[in-house]
Amino acid sequence: MLRDEWILSEAEKFIQTSYGELGKSPIEVENRLQEIRQAIAAQGTYEHTYEELKHGAKMAWATVINALAVYSGTCLRSMICGAWRMRIR
Repeated sequence: MLRDEWILSEAEKFIQTSYGELGKSPIEVENRLQEIRQAIAAQGTYEHTYEELKHGAKMAWATVINALAVYSGTCLRSMICGAWRMRIR
């Protein structure tokens, strides 16, 4: 996949997800995607709006928190189960 195609593919996924979560209309999504396509065709890249940056940061933070919760839960379960097994023996 060419670089511009990859950027566009990732941008489309991000815009569809974030604009959906923000309650944007399908017309707003398509208008923004058209702006992005034009920018990528002209410059090979595009710039996020403030709202996209803000929401993207929230999405990233939620992902980190979920990952830590899963990791912490796994470690906690291991410690509890390990301690339980030690008491049984």
